[in-house]
Amino acid sequence: MTEVGFATQMPNDIEVMDDSGSVGIRAPFREVKLINEDGSPTETGEVGEMWVRGRGIIKGYWNRPEANINSFDGEWFKTGDLLRADEHGFLWLIGRIKDMIKRSGENIAAREVETVIREITEINEVAAIPIPDKKRGEEVMVYIELIDALTPDDWLVKSILEHARKKLAVFKVPRYIAFLSPLPRTPTNKIRKGELEKISKSLSGVYDSEEKCWY
Repeated sequence: MTEVGFATQMPNDIEVMDDSGSVGIRAPFREVKLINEDGSPTETGEVGEMWVRGRGIIKGYWNRPEANINSFDGEWFKTGDLLRADEHGFLWLIGRIKDMIKRSGENIAAREVETVIREITEINEVAAIPIPDKKRGEEVMVYIELIDALTPDDWLVKSILEHARKKLAVFKVPRYIAFLSPLPRTPTNKIRKGELEKISKSLSGVYDSEEKCWY
C-alpha cells in the first residue's frame, strides 16, 4: 500500500508456496504484527489487523490529525488489513476491517464470501455487503453480476447456496442474493459497495434464503 510500500513478500526460492494463496512473509526492513480488536497480539492461525513499522513508512497524513490518531500507534502503522499467520510466519490476507460483516457477533470477511461464490462458472463478479438485521445485527447479502446472456433463476440461486454451504461456515452463507449487471464501479474498476448498500434498502428483486422467497 502507498503508506508502507511492501509490507510482505513471497521468497522466490520456496516454490511449494507459489499456489498457496499466501502473501508471503514480512518484507525486508519491515516489522509486522497482527493485533486483535482489544490491542493484544493474535495467536498463530488467528485473524488480526496487520500493523507495520520500518524504513520509509509514512510519518503521517497532511492536515489530517484525526486520521493520524486512528492510523498510528507510536511507530506502528495500522494498515486496516486483516491477516492470519502460520507457525512459519507466512501470512494470508483475509480482508479489510472496513469490509467486514458482523452477524450475531461473528466477523465475516466479505472477501472470503466473494472468493467462494466467484468460483461458480456462471458468475462474472460478486460483491458481499452487510444488511441491517434486528435479530442478528447484520446479515450477509451478495450482489451477483452474471456472465453475458445469462438471467437469474431459481436453479442458479440454488446452485449458489449449495456451493456456499459446502465451502463456508454456516454463519457466513449469504441470506440474501440479488442480481445486477453490470455492478456499479469506480473509474478504477472497483465495485461501489456504498451504492449497493443504498440500493439494498428496498430489498426489491432479492431472494431470501431463510424465508425461501423472492421480494
